[in-house]
Amino acid sequence: MTRAFACKCAGKSRRCIIPQKIVVTGPGAIGCLFAAVLSEAGHDVTLLDHRPARALLITNQGVTIQTGKSTRRVLIPATANAHTIGIADFVFLCIKSNDTLAAVSRTAP
Repeated sequence: MTRAFACKCAGKSRRCIIPQKIVVTGPGAIGCLFAAVLSEAGHDVTLLDHRPARALLITNQGVTIQTGKSTRRVLIPATANAHTIGIADFVFLCIKSNDTLAAVSRTAP
């Protein structure tokens, strides 16, 4: 599948990255960090949570990332309904191993 995208490198000496549609299941510390970094890199990222209230909170307030002395907020859409996301290029399961089966069941559209 070919996608049209706007190159963000603007002729700089770095490789262009084709944006991907990515779902991160499990918005804990690792899931939120992955989602934020991938979103900042230009990918279409959605967090999938099993708790609708927390998904709404993340959508409204974003994710706060602290590194050293800097703090930044990244706005990332989140949902508790996998059917609203559609087909993704990649799905990251950032969950505890004992929740894997349930998470995979919820992630499949």
